[in-house]
Amino acid sequence: MGELVDNLPEEVLALIFRDLPLRDLAVATRVCRAWAAAAANSTVWSDKSIRQEAK
Repeated sequence: MGELVDNLPEEVLALIFRDLPLRDLAVATRVCRAWAAAAANSTVWSDKSIRQEAK
């Protein structure tokens, strides 16, 4: 399974990442450089709204 994920194009990763909550997206950016690049894709951020969470 690792090889399958390693070979996903950045655009596909971005489509997956756009549905992640911000906290999980932040974790994904630290997995590897390819994931960090995919997370920076504008597709990921087009629908994100950043709100301060109540404590």
